[in-house]
Amino acid sequence: MQALAYSETNLTVPEEPLGLQSVWEDKIVGRYRRISVHQFCMAWWLYAEGHMSRRALRVYFAAHEMAERREYSDARPTYSLEEIKYLVGGRGSRRADADLSADVKKLGRLGLVKIRRRTIEFARSVEELEIEDVEGFNALLEQMPHPRRVVPVPRRTVRALAAGFGRGVTAVMIATMIRSLFWHRKDDTYRVDGRTKGSWIADAFGVSRRAVSDARRQLTELGWISPVPSQQWELNKWGAHDRINPDWTPEAAGDASVDTDPAIVENRAGEATTARGETASPRPENYGGFASPDLNNSASSNEEDLKTRRPSRAPEARRQARLVSKEAIRGDTGQKQPSLRDIQTAHLADTEAVLELYRQAETEGLAGGGEGGRLEFVALVERARAHGTRPGALLTWLLRKRRHEFITQADEDRAAQRIREHRNGPSERTPEPRAVDLILSKEDAIVRVCILVAKQHSGISPERLARGKYGWTSEQWEKARLAYDAKERARWT
Repeated sequence: MQALAYSETNLTVPEEPLGLQSVWEDKIVGRYRRISVHQFCMAWWLYAEGHMSRRALRVYFAAHEMAERREYSDARPTYSLEEIKYLVGGRGSRRADADLSADVKKLGRLGLVKIRRRTIEFARSVEELEIEDVEGFNALLEQMPHPRRVVPVPRRTVRALAAGFGRGVTAVMIATMIRSLFWHRKDDTYRVDGRTKGSWIADAFGVSRRAVSDARRQLTELGWISPVPSQQWELNKWGAHDRINPDWTPEAAGDASVDTDPAIVENRAGEATTARGETASPRPENYGGFASPDLNNSASSNEEDLKTRRPSRAPEARRQARLVSKEAIRGDTGQKQPSLRDIQTAHLADTEAVLELYRQAETEGLAGGGEGGRLEFVALVERARAHGTRPGALLTWLLRKRRHEFITQADEDRAAQRIREHRNGPSERTPEPRAVDLILSKEDAIVRVCILVAKQHSGISPERLARGKYGWTSEQWEKARLAYDAKERARWT
């Protein structure tokens, strides 16, 4: 590693090694919003743990865009549901209005962001959330590089996240921005490139590697990222090298999506402009991807790359592996042991036997190493068991031909469950508390009835039922709902 060279006037940083040259920009077109890594992790963790919906996550990014707009105007700020609907989409529907209003209130109850008519307050740390158990968040934050820093997120990207992407695309965008977007204080420039491993994204954000690969391909097609050419050893060591396009903007969705309200289309300079070319209306490709095996071959999965990734072994090691395989077939007890030379259907039902087959496949270069390679191998086993009349023969074909693109999300989920139960034992579910264990007051009973009735009738909010049937005000409903939710949390935890 090269040492830093000091001079009398400044600190000179040596050039980066081959393949690590950074891409710098003088400015981010359309300006940016400062979002900390801590805030990114809080929002994603609440969504991944089921504390809020995907639409609520989009409302959170819409709130960031709304707050940033007011930073460049001297007028007294006013925030409305109409502006959220413009950013998130779904205008013209009473049900959409009720859902968005419920999401705004949900974010406020969680403490993530409180949107009022005149102010917006964002949670800066996990201590401000109304959640007691935050061990999952701490585990996520520990995997983040530079967890204390602030990311200069382009406002056009913020609006696109508010408009809505799928789970995998959202995870890849957040991870790429955390690893690639930096502001250099010394010369006021922005770094817009970085290296991100797909395995790190999958492990940290809880998505499959298949979803990460699909998301990167989709973002490349949209033009949000541009892959930087890299050698194979660089990809293996540091991951894909991508450049975020700071001047990227979603395509205009037509005249219907153009809004001329100055409060909505106000840019960072405080000027009233049109929203054409920067609309955040949901685009067809933002509704989610599909996982057709024919479209999941990544650029680094061709035959030549697979040959270069195959671990080399000395002739003596190959000879010893063949001897071990022959001894395993015969065995001392006369019963056939798990072997890639003769895969039995009974072996595929035994997790211990499957792991022995994986060790043999890894030795012969037919499976990757580490936890990722083991998960991929067991997923192929689940694929063969579910779709093959001769599972052993199908598994052999999948391994020899390296047809990993046939693995579906269901196969990977079953494989992860098998490995987890083999390591920790069968999961035991504790009996759930009964509803009669909760002592309800008169106000709690009204809140409970309104929630149950609202679930049976789509488009009607519980608060609306409480106002119409019991004559409650909004303040009475909020106070009673908070008390009821507190009792529910205490009962379940």
